[in-house]
Amino acid sequence: MRWSTLLDHGVDPDIRELVGHWDDFTASLEAERPGPGDTFSDADFLARVGALREQGWLEFPLDPDTSEPLYQAAIEHFHRRVLPVPLPLVELWSALRVLSRLETPQALAVRESALSTDSAVLLAVGSVFEPGRSGWVPFAEAASVIVAVAHGDGVELRLAEPGTAGRAVANAPDPTLPSRSVEPGETVLGRLDADALAALRGELLLTQSAALAGQAEAMLAETTEYLTVRHQFGVPVGSFQALRHRAADLATEVYAAHRLVRSIAETMPAHPDPELLGLIAKSFVGAAASRMASEAVQLHGGIGFTWEGGVHFGLKRIMQLAMTGPTVAVCEERLGRRAVDADALSWAGGLDDLRVSVKEDAR
Repeated sequence: MRWSTLLDHGVDPDIRELVGHWDDFTASLEAERPGPGDTFSDADFLARVGALREQGWLEFPLDPDTSEPLYQAAIEHFHRRVLPVPLPLVELWSALRVLSRLETPQALAVRESALSTDSAVLLAVGSVFEPGRSGWVPFAEAASVIVAVAHGDGVELRLAEPGTAGRAVANAPDPTLPSRSVEPGETVLGRLDADALAALRGELLLTQSAALAGQAEAMLAETTEYLTVRHQFGVPVGSFQALRHRAADLATEVYAAHRLVRSIAETMPAHPDPELLGLIAKSFVGAAASRMASEAVQLHGGIGFTWEGGVHFGLKRIMQLAMTGPTVAVCEERLGRRAVDADALSWAGGLDDLRVSVKEDAR
């Protein structure tokens, strides 16, 4: 059984069929492998957005029939490539979803423009978690950017038009996503209260987790394939027991990450604390993807450390996803604080004494 077939075993047939069409389409968006000095232009980015618009995929995240599991499955499949597609799908689709929930004339106008003209709009994901600070925004010079700034208990969403001042080149790890930091614009699109903000944060964390899972799945497939074709001492290196055990451990962890994303996608729409589920997702999936990326480089041997090897592209995309918004370590810390505050550590049997001592130290 192929790895991708195993991952998608048990998925709803309707989801599997639609995602299959999505896979066929996104194959046309792939770029040639860049060299060390090559960059992806704003024109390349707008051309790919135009292809999405022409085929109706910009409206996909807004369709009422697009369930949360289907949406996250599409994000995951998009990232199942060792050489990632140079398109920030998380920022692009998330921006459209945010605009669809704002009932202001300004938000409606921006959304309709993004769906019907040659313009593009992106969400500064980092600002949703650190209001006022955009973080890395891929292809920001060519797009309008929604930046969240603090407003009461929630945030105010402001639009920065393309080409405006206040955009500086940012040292992002992924060379396929040339990024900038963006200052908030003057146009107010709308506001999100504390509950709406928590829901958005949970959704974004899950979406990032789906992207991380997809990228990890691609790197695992590439690595196991390499272990079967690379020979040493006249035999495939994948026949060495130590490497087989490492690959098996990675496969187990990556598959668990994949299933966690699917499970949380089914649970989140009706859950009272979506941000908690998002933190759980990124904590586990982000850690699994980071380990997969590191192991992929090592299991490729010397070529894994070279530009020609190719696995570094997946490694850098995983790094950028894991570090946009709260990092994996921050997600883990926030989960721990929630558990202590809620007096909820008893699930890990034997920690009752630790729980008491931690609360006493906090005082």
